[in-house]
Amino acid sequence: MLLLIPLLPFLGFLLNASFGKRVSKAAAGAVACGAMAGSFLVSLAAVWQLAGLPHESRAIANQVFTWITSGDFTAAFTLRLDPLSSVMILVITGVLLMLYYHPSVPQAYADMKDLQFVVSSDKDACRSWQIGGRSLAAE
Repeated sequence: MLLLIPLLPFLGFLLNASFGKRVSKAAAGAVACGAMAGSFLVSLAAVWQLAGLPHESRAIANQVFTWITSGDFTAAFTLRLDPLSSVMILVITGVLLMLYYHPSVPQAYADMKDLQFVVSSDKDACRSWQIGGRSLAAE
């Protein structure tokens, strides 16, 4: 189950990257938002399962595959969830989900196409941001 947390957004990226401009922005946004929502829901389920474990053994480990085996030595690719990593997966997937669903994010990306960073030799205005020809530097 832990493998779905990074895998769902990656699959959403692969879908959006594969189809490119052949799909509408709304469809690409729905795929991205759906992937992040799925990842957040799997994170919530994993944290719920972790919270139900006894305090002494509060960790979940999922072995995905065995990477190297040589005699008695075995190196496995294992995903582990403990209380600290559970906070991190909820923060990361939750914040990204809020960013994807926030209504002003598409407008912010639309405004960024006019964003320029200007470096000047003028001593008073060494660096300034410009959007659509308007300077954002303090005057």
